[in-house]
Amino acid sequence: MHRFVQRRSFSIESVSKTAITIAGLGPKPVSFRHFFLRDGSQSPEAVDPNTRQKTFNTGSLNADVRPNFAVVDNNSLVVDWSDGHRSVYSKEWLERYSSAEATVDYRRLQEWKPLSGDSKVQKVEYKDYIKGHGAGYKEALEALNEYGLLQITGIPHGEGTPRPTVESIAAVIGEFPRQTFYGTSWNVKSVQQPRNVAYTSVYLPLHMDLLYYESPPGLQFLHVVENSTTGGESIFADSYAAAIDVSANDPEAYQAICEVPLTYHYENDGRHYFQMRPMIVESKYGKIDKNTGRPFIDHLNYSPPFQGPLDAVRDISDAKLDAFLRGLKRFEAFIGDPRNQLEFRMNPGTCIVFHNRRVLHARREFDASSGSRWFKGTYVDIDAFYSALRTFTKKKNN
Repeated sequence: MHRFVQRRSFSIESVSKTAITIAGLGPKPVSFRHFFLRDGSQSPEAVDPNTRQKTFNTGSLNADVRPNFAVVDNNSLVVDWSDGHRSVYSKEWLERYSSAEATVDYRRLQEWKPLSGDSKVQKVEYKDYIKGHGAGYKEALEALNEYGLLQITGIPHGEGTPRPTVESIAAVIGEFPRQTFYGTSWNVKSVQQPRNVAYTSVYLPLHMDLLYYESPPGLQFLHVVENSTTGGESIFADSYAAAIDVSANDPEAYQAICEVPLTYHYENDGRHYFQMRPMIVESKYGKIDKNTGRPFIDHLNYSPPFQGPLDAVRDISDAKLDAFLRGLKRFEAFIGDPRNQLEFRMNPGTCIVFHNRRVLHARREFDASSGSRWFKGTYVDIDAFYSALRTFTKKKNN
């Protein structure tokens, strides 16, 4: 005989053949499928207390697993399952998974705010940032989460032990810089016979880095060591804002640039990298943007200097190609408008950090003979950033 005990407020409202419905987690009762709860068990038998890793396979469970007994006790849901397992779920855990929106908030914490020509670059002093905790570190994480752009100032030049490097700056957020075929870090200088347009003095258009990688880096760090040349101002634009402009004004074109893949490649210097991916990638799971009625944007892919032949046009209709080009042209008109760009000169002793899958970056042409220009760059995976953000937010809330 099954027994179910209910309490006031946070309580079990009902139990069906497939789900337990809980009250007190929000304005409406929330139903949790039995299989979800059993698979998500947090008991020591299900999740190792030390490693925090799951100890059983989902495939070992039966689809018809059900509760024999359930009670809300001590602000937790306790369930004895038909397979003999006992689970305890805290109210906090249940709230976290009470909806797709709540889960996305817990996992991503993304608070997007648009960049424009009127925006001010968020700045943090190196001495406050490098601690990896406190107000400066908090400001850095929030700026990157909200705007995708941050400037670290007051970096000492060749002073201290160890000497500040772009790797040590990146490690505060990313633990370990991302290794690519450019190295753990790389020099941005104008050189003879360059293998990348960044290593020239010519105009470098708005783009994202390494879209020909299966997993492009999430954050880019550029530490300005020397910059006395004429020209070379840095330009940044918000690809999310441009995509939303397309969505608001031409939904058909927006849909096309979400579907038609662009070709990205690097075929040079004994290497051949290749990927095909659409410009706009929406989040598959989670919130719907109330302004557009569509899922929130997860990331963008836009890098004209590294585009290959547009293979996809062989297999699409003329109407789809027309819509795609309308979307692309409107997107490029938006990011090319000075009102939607941030442009400034990057000075020695600063480091710019930006979200490589959101913020586009460019550089004005500069006169290489007029002085010295030396930037040091490195990458950090976006997973490392979000881990730092979630961990810091959890500590702050506790």
